[in-house]
Amino acid sequence: MTAMKRRELVKVLEMDLQAHLAHKEAGPDLSSVIGQLKGNAAELKVLLDEAFVAVEERVTRGIPLGDALIWLNQLVTAVSEAQHSLQQPNVDAYFGHECREQLVTLLPRARSTLDICVYTITDRDVGTAILNAKRTRVKVRVITDLDKVDANGSDIRYLEKNGVFMKVNSGEAIMHHKFAIIDSRTLITGSYNWTVGAATQNSENFIVTDAPQAIEAFQQEFNSLWERCRWLST
Repeated sequence: MTAMKRRELVKVLEMDLQAHLAHKEAGPDLSSVIGQLKGNAAELKVLLDEAFVAVEERVTRGIPLGDALIWLNQLVTAVSEAQHSLQQPNVDAYFGHECREQLVTLLPRARSTLDICVYTITDRDVGTAILNAKRTRVKVRVITDLDKVDANGSDIRYLEKNGVFMKVNSGEAIMHHKFAIIDSRTLITGSYNWTVGAATQNSENFIVTDAPQAIEAFQQEFNSLWERCRWLST
């Protein structure tokens, strides 16, 4: 990064931070810079270093630390996401009972959000894994098929009674998806129904991936269904 480029970068950072501290909407300049620096670890480090310097200078002059740290946290998150989007995605495949093992392991690891869209849930071990995630203050949302809510062995009402946000399809079409999104960073999807039979009898599969494009597409589908579906208890 040349000296001129560094000065320009500092100027963009200063303007964005000033807008944040003044509670004004910042322009797209900083986002554009981060986009241009994708994949360049050295220059992104310079950006972060200068951001820390800018925050330190303002705190020294009496600017509230909390306001400055909010801006800094947002910047660090944006840089992290930019780097994550360029990484080669991980994709792992699982079959049969391996699917259940992965669900029971991965679901409780959620730290902020857990969005689940599955045709049915009749495996109490998986239901317990969902509740274990919720008990760590994770926001858990589940969409399932209306016809399977009260099916034999269904855990849907059990989950709802324990505080899981639950919606069901209200139209005639079957809600036949089987996927979950953990913290907007991990996608689980495949043929696997979340049932004991799927784990012990059927030939089933799913993949686990952190591919951003796949996660974004499935998240959009989940959000669209969430808006159209109705609450289970209404």
